[in-house]
Amino acid sequence: MNTLSKTVKQQGRQQVWLADKLGVSTALVSLWLNGEWSVADKYKLRISEILGVPVDILFPITNEAKNHAD
Repeated sequence: MNTLSKTVKQQGRQQVWLADKLGVSTALVSLWLNGEWSVADKYKLRISEILGVPVDILFPITNEAKNHAD
């Protein structure tokens, strides 16, 4: 379970709620929450604001992402 999924669950929220707040499909949010699809950068800040959690906590940089940045 990824940090985004854990946070949504801990806050007692549903994927349909997050999808509605972002104006995206519940299918897309489901992919994010299940770790099957990466959240596009354009949504990360907005998700952070909606959930009240810093971006770097919700979307930590993994070793794989660090390697691609080098």
